[in-house]
Amino acid sequence: MNAHVKLPQLLMADDDINRRIGERARAARLFAGISQQQMAALLGVTFQQVQKCEKGKNRMGPEKLIRWAAATDKPVEWFFQDVIGTRAATTADVIATIAADHHFGELAKLWLGLPRPARELLAEQGRMLANLTVTLKAEGR
Repeated sequence: MNAHVKLPQLLMADDDINRRIGERARAARLFAGISQQQMAALLGVTFQQVQKCEKGKNRMGPEKLIRWAAATDKPVEWFFQDVIGTRAATTADVIATIAADHHFGELAKLWLGLPRPARELLAEQGRMLANLTVTLKAEGR
């Protein structure tokens, strides 16, 4: 083994990695317009297994991940973004993350009902919370 090989920095714990890959798998499936039943048929598994993969309860093996990537027209490495500290997120990454979050639909509906000044205030509060979260993460809290 080469002692000089530098491994990539993982940005989260193992269980969080499985959950994050599952979230991205769900987002990819939704963007591709594929139902859980259709994905199950493509993978040769039950739709319950698809659900468990998307929730991070079942680890997705390499064969399944490669088939999922092919079915959703995503490169395999796309599923690992935000897991390994390698690059900044693109707009498509942000949209995929939003689509994977089950709270987003509710937030979007609430957002549309707000007057512009309230939206601006809420956006500013969101930026402040995001900055605080980054600071706390950097401090290990």
